[in-house]
Amino acid sequence: MKNLQFSFDGPGVHGWQNYLYAQDTIVIEDERIFIQTNLLDWLSERFKLTAPQLQYAVDLGSTAQDYFASQIAEAITLRTPIVLEREEAQEGGGNSKTGSVTQVFMPMGGSPVIYGRQLIIKFNYS
Repeated sequence: MKNLQFSFDGPGVHGWQNYLYAQDTIVIEDERIFIQTNLLDWLSERFKLTAPQLQYAVDLGSTAQDYFASQIAEAITLRTPIVLEREEAQEGGGNSKTGSVTQVFMPMGGSPVIYGRQLIIKFNYS
């Protein structure tokens, strides 16, 4: 998947994930390891990021980066859909930045017994 980049938005993350899951298990495992060992390099190699977006990821700090990386890697292992939600930066103010990862379990096909898992990653400016 080297040199293959996607837009850093909901459709881009969806496109990356669809492309990844269409690959063989070795490529998928390599991607998972890349995410876990160097999230920042993975982000900048896999997605078309602006300088402020990359700085945002850096500013989250190593603890948050490690957490995001582990959640994304686990989602890949389980083939869990990943959804990216981003708020755009607001003009004026300090634009303090936050990020969060949430796992959601939703009923599948109207069944009250079968649930699907989804990973939602949010990046917010406030």
